[in-house]
Amino acid sequence: MPAKRQIKSTIITKDLGGIVVGPSVFGFNKSFKRMFPFKSHFITDSLSSFGLMLFIFLVGVKMDLTMVKRARKKEWVIGLLSFVTPMILTVSVSLLLKLLVEMHQELENNLTFVGMLQSLSTFHGVACFLGDLNLLSSELGRLAISSSMISGLLSYTMVLATFAIKQTLNNGDGIGTYMCLVISAFSQIIFIVYAIIPLLDWIIRQTPEGEPIKEFHHCLVLLVVLTCALISELFGQHLFFGPMILGLAIPDGSPLALTLINKLDYFVSWVMLPLFFLVSGGKTNLHLVNLKTFVLIEFMSFVALLSKFIGTLFPALYYGDMILEDAITLALIMGSIGVVDVQFYIRASSFGYISDRSYSVLCVSALITTAILSPLVTARYDPSMRYLVHKRRTIQHTSLTDELRLLVCVYNQEHVPNIINILEISNPTRESPIGVYLLHLIELMGRVSPSLIAHQPKKKFSSHPTPSETIINAFRIYERNNQSIVTLQPYTSIAPYATMHDDICTLVVDKRASLVIIPFHRQWSNYGGMTETTTFRNVNLNVLEKAPCSVGILIDRGHSGGSRSIIGRWSLYRVGVFFIGGADDREAMAYAMRMAGHPNVTVTVVRLVVFVEKSRDDAMETKLDNEMISEFRVYNVGSERILFQEENVADSVGIVGIIRSMENSFDLVLVGRRHPMDSPLLLGLTDWTEFPELGFIGDMLASKDFTGKASALVVQQHECATEDVAESPRQDEIALKDQDSLANVEGSQQFHRKFKGSSDASV
Repeated sequence: MPAKRQIKSTIITKDLGGIVVGPSVFGFNKSFKRMFPFKSHFITDSLSSFGLMLFIFLVGVKMDLTMVKRARKKEWVIGLLSFVTPMILTVSVSLLLKLLVEMHQELENNLTFVGMLQSLSTFHGVACFLGDLNLLSSELGRLAISSSMISGLLSYTMVLATFAIKQTLNNGDGIGTYMCLVISAFSQIIFIVYAIIPLLDWIIRQTPEGEPIKEFHHCLVLLVVLTCALISELFGQHLFFGPMILGLAIPDGSPLALTLINKLDYFVSWVMLPLFFLVSGGKTNLHLVNLKTFVLIEFMSFVALLSKFIGTLFPALYYGDMILEDAITLALIMGSIGVVDVQFYIRASSFGYISDRSYSVLCVSALITTAILSPLVTARYDPSMRYLVHKRRTIQHTSLTDELRLLVCVYNQEHVPNIINILEISNPTRESPIGVYLLHLIELMGRVSPSLIAHQPKKKFSSHPTPSETIINAFRIYERNNQSIVTLQPYTSIAPYATMHDDICTLVVDKRASLVIIPFHRQWSNYGGMTETTTFRNVNLNVLEKAPCSVGILIDRGHSGGSRSIIGRWSLYRVGVFFIGGADDREAMAYAMRMAGHPNVTVTVVRLVVFVEKSRDDAMETKLDNEMISEFRVYNVGSERILFQEENVADSVGIVGIIRSMENSFDLVLVGRRHPMDSPLLLGLTDWTEFPELGFIGDMLASKDFTGKASALVVQQHECATEDVAESPRQDEIALKDQDSLANVEGSQQFHRKFKGSSDASV
C-alpha cells in the first residue's frame, strides 16, 4: 500500500499563529500588548508590505504565461467557469440575503463585496495547495495549474478594475479619474515591456550557461523591483502592481529566475512572510464578531466554494476523459485559498470596502476552508492508484520474441555512458528489439508549474545544445547505430524531487515498460572520487515503492577500472549473477538470459546454496528457483560464454567471502534486491545495511569499502495487487503443488517454450 502523504499547509499554521498573537487571543491581554508597542506597528507594517511585495514578485517570476497559450479548450472552459460561476452566484445570493434577512447596516453595505472577494481564484493559492500535498506533478495537479492560471488572471484583472472603480466612486471623482487610473496601469505595463525587459534580457545574455547571475545584476534587479513599486504608488496603483507585472516579464526557468528564487524564496517565505501573517492576524479581532455576521459570511463562503465546485465539476465531466471521483477532487482543489487572497482582504479592509468584522470572519473562513479541503483531497486522491496494473510487467514475463520496453532515467550527463552500455548488452535484435524511453530528470526551479516534455526528432544537432539536448543526442547516436532494433522516445521531466516519481510511473503505465533503470544516488568519478545526492535517493525510494513494473537501480562505479564499454571492445564483457533465491533473483536471472545472447558477453551465474530444512512455502520458492536455474542452463547448453557454478555456504560470512573473492571478476553484477528474511544467509547482514533499498548484496557492492570496479544492477521484480490468473506467480505455485519437480531438462524445455510464448508446449 502506498504511504500516506503528510498534510502541511502554510496558510493554516502561519495565519493561525497571527490570529493567536493578535487581539483575538493573547493580544487581548494588556500585559501581552506591551510586547508590541504602538510605535512598532509602523515598522512591522512596512516590513510586512515589503515582504509581501517581494513574495508577489516571486509569484510572477514562477508563473509560466506560455501555459495560458498552450492551454487546451478543457483548461480554458474550466478556468472561465470557475471564475464566472462563483461571481454570478455569490453576488446574486448576497442581493437575495439583503432582501430576506435583517442584518446590521454595516454588513448590508459590504456583503456583496465580501461575496466577490470569496469568489476570486488565485494561481498561487492553488499552486501552494498542491505543493503542500505533493500533487504538483500529478495529472490533476497539472490540469489544476493550467486552469487556475486562467481564472487567476481574470481574478487579478477583476480586482484591479473593481478597486479602481470603488476608489473613484468613494472619492467622488468622475469617469475621467477612472480612465486616468486605467491609462496609468497600461502605461506601466508598456514601460516594463519596452524599458525593463530589454535590461533583463541583457542581464540574461551576460550570464554564462549554467551559472548564476552576478551579485551586481542581482542587486540591480532588486532596485528595479523597488522602482516599479514606487512608480505604481505615484501613478495611483497599489505598490504590488508594478512588481507583479515585472515578475511576469522575467522568463521562468532562466538563469535570472533561478538566481532570484534561490536567493529570495527562503528568506521571503520564512522570514518576511510570517511578518505579513503577524500583521493580518493582528487585525483579526474575533471579539467584534457577532453570531449573525459570522453565520452570514460563512454561508457566503459556502456558496462561493460550492459555485467553484460546480464551475469546475461539470466542464471536467463534459469532456468525458475524467472519471467522477477525479473531477470531484479537481473541483475541491480549485476552491483552495492562498496568501494572495488574504492580501485582497487586507487591501479591501484598509480602503474601507469591508468592515473589520467582515475582515475577521473572512480570515477565519480562509482557515476553515483550507482545513477542510486539505484532508478531503488527500483522502480522495492518491496519484499512485492509477499505477496499479493487473498484469505483471517484468522481464521474466516478457517473451524473448517480443519487444523489450525499458524506461531509463538520467539525472546528469555522467549517467549516460553506463546506461547506454546496459542497453547494448541487453542484446537488441530484429527478433527481439528494444524500445527505449529516456527520461531526463530535472529539479523544478524558477517556476511553479511542473512539466513533462516529449522531444521530437531533429534532423541535425544544435551547435549549442542544452544539457537535456546533450543527453538526448548521445542516445540518438546510439539509436542511429542500431536502426530497426532500437527505438528511442526521449522525455524531460521538470518537477520537484518529492513528486518526480509520478512522471516516471506515468510513463511506465502509458508505454507499458517492463523495467525502469534509475541511477543510484552515489556516483563514482573517473579518478575514484565519489559524490552523493540524497534527493536522488528519495526519488529512487518512491520509484521502488510505487513503480508499476520491475525496477533496476544502477550502481555506476565510474571508469577508473579502464574501458568497460562493450561498444568497440575486443574482449568479452563479463556479467555476473549472484543467485540466492526469490522473485527478484529470478528477475535478475531472466535479464541475464537476454544478455547471454549477445556475442560479446559472457555470463557467470553463481548460486549460493545453504542446506537447511525447508518449510512448505520455502519449498515452493525453491521449486521456482530450480525451474529458473534449469531453464537458464538448458537455454545456454553448449555455450562456452555461459558459466554456472554452485557455492555451498553456511552463513553470511561465507557469502561475504565469496563476493569478495570475485569482486574484480566482472564488469557488471546483477543481483536481486529482496530475499527471504528468515534465510540463514542473511543473519547478521541486514543489521549493518546502509542502504536498505539495495538489499544486502547490493549494499555491499555500493559500499565505500568495496574495492571492486564492477558496476551493479540491483533488480526488484514487479508485484501487482491483482494479477491475472494466467500470469500470477501464486497460480504457478498452486499448479506446482500437483506436479512433479520441473528441475529436470525435459521440464525446463517445456517451461522455455512457455516463456517464449510458443503455442506448442509439448517436447
